[in-house]
Amino acid sequence: MVINTREEIIEATDRIFNQGDIDYIDEIYAEDMVMHHVPGNREYEGREAFKEWRREHHQAFPDFEVEHDDIIIGEEKFVTQWTATATHQGPLPGLNIEPTNKPVEYHGVTIHEMGEEKLTEAWWYFDQLGILMQLGLMPGPPDASQ
Repeated sequence: MVINTREEIIEATDRIFNQGDIDYIDEIYAEDMVMHHVPGNREYEGREAFKEWRREHHQAFPDFEVEHDDIIIGEEKFVTQWTATATHQGPLPGLNIEPTNKPVEYHGVTIHEMGEEKLTEAWWYFDQLGILMQLGLMPGPPDASQ
């Protein structure tokens, strides 16, 4: 299934992230797709690796919700700017940090490359440092009023 309209992009995000329909990944991503997790400097090669990351992400943030702020569609790629909210209720993928039960809100940008039939590559950029600060795992910026 080729994803190339605003409505299809919103539906895909809603199904995979807001509803937790991990099997939908099979319908829209190529089997050999690559997901670049830019803040974590990690790559997930193949649909199964992406699905496993999504399962771990769901364990960490079971109430994860994402909304699109903007969508730009080109001929071979589309870009989404989004805002996510969640509560940290499980181990963070790749960081092995125990749940803090604290809420987070953060922004990100994702770039997807469209193949002839399915999505082939994705680059995820988001404020990982901001998430860690909201969870109390990193110090925040100094107070500017002092």
